[in-house]
Amino acid sequence: MRQYHLTIILPSDLKDTALEKAVDKLSELLKKSDFKIAKAEKPAKKLLAYEIGKNREGIYLDYKITGEADKVLDLSKKLRLEETILRHLLVAE
Repeated sequence: MRQYHLTIILPSDLKDTALEKAVDKLSELLKKSDFKIAKAEKPAKKLLAYEIGKNREGIYLDYKITGEADKVLDLSKKLRLEETILRHLLVAE
């Protein structure tokens, strides 16, 4: 088992209920991909360095997760397919 740092950027125009649904959906996705969430930071709205789509701001979600190295590629593909995610970054610690 390795530890990873996962950062996800969501659109800033998500309402509170939509944000909660997105966070729950991401948690389920991580569990289904056999990753365990060691630590989850509170969502934070930040200004983006450059526009992504038509978004100048984004909601950042930071996770510390643990899982098997051979499942990382599959998780990355699933994250890319999620419509609500603007960008994601998955880095081994």
